[in-house]
Amino acid sequence: MILATALRGGAAGIFLLTALLLILGDGRPTKIMWLVIAFHVSVLAHIVDHSVAWRVQIAAQRHDVVWFLAILAPPLLWAMLLNMFDDAKSHFWFRLVPAVFLSVASLISELLSSDYHWVRWLIYNAIPMALMAHVLWVMGNGIGDDLLESRRRMRFPVIVAAAIYVFWLTLDDRGAPEGLTTFSVIQAAILVALSLGNALLFVGAGPLVWVKDATPKSEHLVPKPAEVDPLDKLLAARLTRAMDQDEVWKQEGISIAVLARMLDVPEYRLRRLINERLGHRNFADFINSCRVTAAKAVLSNPEFATKAVSELAWELGFASLGPFNRAFKDNTGLSPTAWRLKHLADS
Repeated sequence: MILATALRGGAAGIFLLTALLLILGDGRPTKIMWLVIAFHVSVLAHIVDHSVAWRVQIAAQRHDVVWFLAILAPPLLWAMLLNMFDDAKSHFWFRLVPAVFLSVASLISELLSSDYHWVRWLIYNAIPMALMAHVLWVMGNGIGDDLLESRRRMRFPVIVAAAIYVFWLTLDDRGAPEGLTTFSVIQAAILVALSLGNALLFVGAGPLVWVKDATPKSEHLVPKPAEVDPLDKLLAARLTRAMDQDEVWKQEGISIAVLARMLDVPEYRLRRLINERLGHRNFADFINSCRVTAAKAVLSNPEFATKAVSELAWELGFASLGPFNRAFKDNTGLSPTAWRLKHLADS
């Protein structure tokens, strides 16, 4: 028990120190940075709430606060990882809805009788696990398209760490079998490893370097000659030809690996060019920007006024109408049909 408590104390100290370093770091904390800090506070609360040696020393009123902060760890982790690794244009505050919902639902559940134990299971187990499964799928699914090299390298380690964290939460919520101190020590050791990995991620690797705003998107592939490597200049010319003349973006399911083979260049150089010179954070966004540009030209042309939007989506390389509508609205703020009506009326 003493060793497990000491390990938990060390892990709590590392989480606390990491949060303080983020608060005191250079520059004014961003919204995402505050979200990261809130997650650290919630993890600290969870450690205290699940530590018998510490919990008995907390007054009843204060324990309610600690318990409330502790239940926010999974939804805050979900929101934090989505904001860091998912480039979908979802509003920052919208991603906090699960945290708000779980906080309100948990307070209500405490007022219910024991007959509603399934409600507590849903709130404290099923929903958090579903959130974690979703964010792990999003992070894994985006590895191939990610154009931010520092962020792409971090995806797999973070996926592993998040999965271990979910495993630790499950163990911690069940508690150690009576008299089995080894179990508590293993739980605490896992927590220490997670705290060290977390500190390395947010402090050692440069806090949130991969969530800074991307370079403004540009239609120009080649900047001033003095700013570009000769090989990048050659690659930019090949990419321009592939996009503008060959229209390779029309191929359904095209990936950056396929495009790199077409251009006969290393994949990392192509990633760097599209990200640093064009300002795209992921490959799907780059391809969709080409498709939407072509779609706007067709939709605003009176000669194609009767062309079905679904037919156009298929011709541009989209597998179905849904992804086309989402990509078009993300780019223009309007649906394809609304864009067509507006521009045909103006003409």
